[in-house]
Amino acid sequence: MSEVGDAEAPTAPLLATVPDAHSGPKSFPLDLGDDGVEDITLERTTSHHSADAAGNGWKATTFILLTDMFGLGALAIPSVFAHLGWLAAGVALLALGSAMLFSGSLFTRLAAAHPDVSVYHRLAGAAYGRRGRWLVFGTVYTLILLSPAVIHLTSAEALGVLMGGRGGPSPGLLVTLAMLPLAQVRSMEDVGWVSVVGTGTMLAAVAVTLGKLLLEPLPERAAAATHWLPPASTTPRLALVALLDVVFAYGGQQNWFRYASTMRKRSNFLLVTRVGAVTMTAFYLLLGCAGYWSLGSAYDLSKPITSVLPQDGWTVLTNAMLLIHCLVAYQININVLTHLVLTVVAKHRAPARSWRGWGAWTLVSGVGVLASWALASGIPFFSLVIALVAAVGDVAAGYLIPALLALRLLPLGRAERWLCRALVPLSVALSAAGIFSAVREIVHDSAAAP
Repeated sequence: MSEVGDAEAPTAPLLATVPDAHSGPKSFPLDLGDDGVEDITLERTTSHHSADAAGNGWKATTFILLTDMFGLGALAIPSVFAHLGWLAAGVALLALGSAMLFSGSLFTRLAAAHPDVSVYHRLAGAAYGRRGRWLVFGTVYTLILLSPAVIHLTSAEALGVLMGGRGGPSPGLLVTLAMLPLAQVRSMEDVGWVSVVGTGTMLAAVAVTLGKLLLEPLPERAAAATHWLPPASTTPRLALVALLDVVFAYGGQQNWFRYASTMRKRSNFLLVTRVGAVTMTAFYLLLGCAGYWSLGSAYDLSKPITSVLPQDGWTVLTNAMLLIHCLVAYQININVLTHLVLTVVAKHRAPARSWRGWGAWTLVSGVGVLASWALASGIPFFSLVIALVAAVGDVAAGYLIPALLALRLLPLGRAERWLCRALVPLSVALSAAGIFSAVREIVHDSAAAP
């Protein structure tokens, strides 16, 4: 895999080959634009060295994807059932799981058709020029900048439970101090091995949470009332926020191009997304149904489910595993963020193992961790924060931009083309409405907070 400064500057125009359904394959030079953006991690293929020759296999990439995507969103799924009811919440999970499968198909074909491209904005620029690049900057890359803050918030929540309200440094500060050295791992292949631990601890945390929900005599269970449809207390804005929580639970597509570009064979990324979608949907349904059956709406819906269960040894173990998972997911997202910032702003190559290269990585990753801490401290409403992040970037990264790119760069059947065209206005409407609703709820909750 390429680290910062590993690749040589391209000496010839890059060609993108796009199979056309009517006239056969076409090749055209990638529109790199004139906005001063350089891709310093470009991977070129030649007759002597293939981009597929080195990198992660599909199993390692699956662990990376699951560590990144399966975790934070799962903790809000019981609140989705509380807001939407059994039927609507179940349909939302199945629909978004299916959408992830479709999105994975588009991403895989885009990545395989353009092996010389390893960053999102270059592909958008090839399809739509400057407008495409700035659409990516305003949505996908904004999401990459915001995602570590959400993970920081969850990590601090888990650490706070472990600390049990004891005095000392704040959990947010301790998470920051832990992440500063962890953020220095630069190779995605190295992160891939660590992600096995991240995925395993999250699966174990969910399993323990399911056991507590189903087997323990929770005091809220006697008062738990469930509904097939959204209850009267669910306003349209709350229903929209709940839907965006599901979008966030299946979010993470903003990092997919980074993952696919570090695989030995990009076409295997389709298998990665299929395994991920099936695994996530199964656990989301289990956790959502168990949480709703056990608690109904009788708990603080703004907090992750692990933070509202009775405190005992199992709760401590769950939050310890959740903290480990979050730190690994944090490491992955800071890696993607740092790689992106250095790719976008660097005008000259810095050798990967030079003092200049290490210094640039350390500076950017450190600023990213500190900024995430500041943002997580400023808006401590878990469910609303992930809804806002989903509205700003997850909708665009997972559905809007892949659909736009596929319409321009891929040969599509009639059904696929119709679906992509439908996704564009639906994504724009959902994103706009979600931003308005999430911001309004955050302002309301902030004003009501003591």
